[in-house]
Amino acid sequence: MIVLSGTIYTARDAAHRKIIELMDQGQQLPFDLHDAVIYYVGPTPAPPGKIIGAAGPTTSGRMDAYAPRLIAAGLRGMIGKGFRTPPVIEACVNTAPSTSPDSAAPAP
Repeated sequence: MIVLSGTIYTARDAAHRKIIELMDQGQQLPFDLHDAVIYYVGPTPAPPGKIIGAAGPTTSGRMDAYAPRLIAAGLRGMIGKGFRTPPVIEACVNTAPSTSPDSAAPAP
């Protein structure tokens, strides 16, 4: 089981592209990437009479062109579906935080 607490941001390919553009321009990002988690969410239209539709994970591979840079900038986790490309896997392995018994928080 993985327990997440705090803010989980939602972003898909267009948002990832914009974040990379902002990074390239040296501008402030819309949120701090350090220790952030991004949910690759795909919304659906709201059914009649409802204000919002369902949302579920979308294909992670569409973000793979951007993910290694975001991981290097501090992104801690991604929630989506599907396989990841070798550069993303390598970025995750090479930037994984060390976990010791003193730094690991117990699950509730």
